[in-house]
Formats: sequence, structure tokens, C-alpha cells
Amino acid sequence: MQIDLICINSETRHAMVTYFQLIVVTLGMITNLTTVVTLTLHGSQQFCPMILFLFKHQSIVDAFTCLFALILLVQKSWHVFGILWLDTFICHIWYSQFLYWGSVYMSGWNLAFISRERYLGVCRPLQYQKYTKKKVVKKLAMVYLSCLVFSSLSLLQTRMINGQCCQEPVLEGEWVDPLYKAYAVIVFVTQYGLPCVASLIFYGCVIYRMHKRRTDRTFGTNNTIERATSQLTKTAIVVTTIFVICVGFDAWYFMLGSLGFVDYIFYTPLQKFSVALSSVNSACNPLVYCILLRYVGGVTQKVPLWPESVSYQKKNSCFVLV
Repeated sequence: MQIDLICINSETRHAMVTYFQLIVVTLGMITNLTTVVTLTLHGSQQFCPMILFLFKHQSIVDAFTCLFALILLVQKSWHVFGILWLDTFICHIWYSQFLYWGSVYMSGWNLAFISRERYLGVCRPLQYQKYTKKKVVKKLAMVYLSCLVFSSLSLLQTRMINGQCCQEPVLEGEWVDPLYKAYAVIVFVTQYGLPCVASLIFYGCVIYRMHKRRTDRTFGTNNTIERATSQLTKTAIVVTTIFVICVGFDAWYFMLGSLGFVDYIFYTPLQKFSVALSSVNSACNPLVYCILLRYVGGVTQKVPLWPESVSYQKKNSCFVLV
């Protein structure tokens, strides 16, 4: 009786956690889609074209991340359709979680692009004038290409065996284990380490620059700049903290599992929890920007970031936004 009670309590806790995860990712998908529609209809009134494009791209990628996480959470088993070519395709593309972690990869790097955009606007205004949407699109295309390159090995983590998709590597041999260990480190660095470090550096430079302006009266009143600096600081801290915690859990979990320190098995409760936790980053981004970037339409338009002799003064609000 006691054993049965423990099992029931364990199943109940697992079900409650799953339902909570489903609610989070569903709300995340809805809020990101709502953000895309809102930015499309009204974004041009508040944002510069460059940052508007990046915000919309961020919301689209995060919406797909939440959608993929939602499907992974409600998925009960490794379902096959009985059609060999279709089952093989789904086994490598979907059950390897290639699509999901590809969207997480793009979400992290888009956050890094936003942080660089703000850095150029605040700290490098002359360089920012040469930073066109065309250049941003080209660099994003390179990020998508790098995502395919660095994530391609994940397509070989699953394969069809006796008509069933299994978590068994396609490659065999003594060299396979060192290869996957090296791959785990590469994934950790490219998907988590580099975007995180880039965001920290760019936000740090922006915060330092704005803090330095507080002592110069030619840049406006101290109270106004202090308010803008405070809001930007909060945004940087919150966004970076959410990314480090939510995406970092599975990044460390996957790397340690690939290196043999822990067991990393697809679709187990712990692995599904890491998927849901990673999607929290995507679900929270719209709320963070809407709540903490309230200075977009107000404070920034009152802060003359550059001396009157500079011809870019009319675009000062855009400089702050990026």
C-alpha cells in the first residue's frame, strides 16, 4: 500500500509538472504570436526599422520554439506511420529534436544580435549609420547556416531499427564516442556560451556608456538618464539571467550526458523538463521587453544622447533603442 501511494504521488507530481509546462509553452506561443502582430501593426511608431526587424524575428523564432516544445511535451511515444521513407525522415528530423534545438540556437543568437544593435546605437553611432537591414539579414543567414552545420550531427543520433525509431547513433566504430563528445562541447559553446558572452559584453558596454553620461550635463538631466539607465540595466540583467538559467540547464545536461557523467535520454521526464525550461526563455522574452522597456516611447525621446552639433540628434531615440 505504501509503495502504491508513493507511485501515485510520483505520477501525480509528474502530471502536475507536465501540465504546468504545457501552460507555460502555450502562453509563450500565444504571447510571441501576439507580439509579431502588434509589432507589424504598430511597431513602426515606436521602433527603428532595424530593431523592429530583430524584435519580430525574435518573436517568430520564439513562437516556433514554444510550438516545438508543446508538441514534444504532449508526445507520448516514438510514433511511426509504417511508411519507411516517411518514418526515417521523421526519425532523423523530429525525434532527434533537431528542429527544436535549432530554434533555441537561433533564439539565443538573435538576442545577441539585439544586444549588438543596442551597443552600436549607443556606443558607436557613426558605425550604426552603416549598419543596414541588408547586412543584418546576411549575418542572420550565416547564423542559420552555422545552425545547420553545428547541429547536423544531431540528425545522426537516432535511427530506424526493425521499423522503430530508436535513440541509437547511426555511426559506429571506436572513433564515434570521441566524435560525439567533441560535438557536445561544440554545441555547448555555439548554442549557449558564445551568445551568452556576447550579450554580456555588449550590454556591459552600453550600461557603462550610459552610466558615464550621467556626469555630463550636455547629455540631459541626471534624473532622466538615470531612469533610462536603470531600465536598460534591468532589461539586460533579466534577459541574460533567464537565458543563462533556462537554456543553460539543458546545455550543461547535454554536454555532461555526452561526456558520460550523466544519462541523457530523449523523452524521459528530466529531458522533457529541460526542453520545457529552455522554452521558458522564449516564452518570457515578450513579457520582459514589454514590461522593462517602457522607456521606448517616453524616456528615450527626451534624452539627447549626442551634443547638438552632431547631425544625428533627430535619431536619438533610435540610438537608445538599439
